[in-house]
Amino acid sequence: MARLTAALLLMLFVSAARAGAPVTVAVSIAPVAWLAGEIGGADVTVVTLLGPNDSPATYAPGPRDLIALGDARAWLLAGVPFESAWAARIQADRPDLMLIDLTAGLPSRPTDGGNAGHGAADPHRWTDPALFTRMADPVLQTLAELAPEHADEFRRRHAAVVSALADLDQELARTLAPHAGRSFMAVHPSWGYFADAYDLRQIAIEQDGHDPGPKSLAEVIDRAREENVRVLLVQRQFSRRTAEAVAAELDARLVAADPLAADYGPSLRRVAKTLAESFE
Repeated sequence: MARLTAALLLMLFVSAARAGAPVTVAVSIAPVAWLAGEIGGADVTVVTLLGPNDSPATYAPGPRDLIALGDARAWLLAGVPFESAWAARIQADRPDLMLIDLTAGLPSRPTDGGNAGHGAADPHRWTDPALFTRMADPVLQTLAELAPEHADEFRRRHAAVVSALADLDQELARTLAPHAGRSFMAVHPSWGYFADAYDLRQIAIEQDGHDPGPKSLAEVIDRAREENVRVLLVQRQFSRRTAEAVAAELDARLVAADPLAADYGPSLRRVAKTLAESFE
């Protein structure tokens, strides 16, 4: 009887410890980690799979990532390329892992420059704060399901995030409104949704996911020259070699702009400020 009582007490202790422990969720990219962290607060542990220098077009999870996914209750999917190759395979080994598509029901656009290693549809929806706001809803629903005892806190934080993203969207719109219709260049076509949101045009150097051939590159340079492009956005996940040659040809400035940056709002503000200055 004493042994039975001790076993029951141990079970109750373990259950109470689990109930008080943060819920672990996995995310693919740093912007979604920011979103889940803002909504989850201290009640959620967020594991980010893609490292700062990893390309979502070529990334494959390593042993450490697989261990992290083993601890996660849900994987919040952002629509980046490696998810389609790995999510189903990982769930086959972890059938209790919830796969949450944050992009379900969101609009898509074609990739500038053609297939850029992630299919014909551009996956970078989070670069538009209005679309990113809509991705916050399934994050809230998932966390509330996994930790219903914290649902009220999640809803409060979600409301604060939605308000902050609306303020960010309005700020970026004010910054870029005087420059509607203007063009900028990017090595990798990561900024199409951002451009659409603020009535800009992105000219991608990459064509179908590769450096362009001489003829295509000449056409891209001619277009950029005609549209008086003064800035070329580069990101650390992709080579700068061709970008440096193009910038020299156009006398344009190379600017590091990472759509996968962890500091979501400040990063978009820097991009908007850089583009606005280049248009003046």
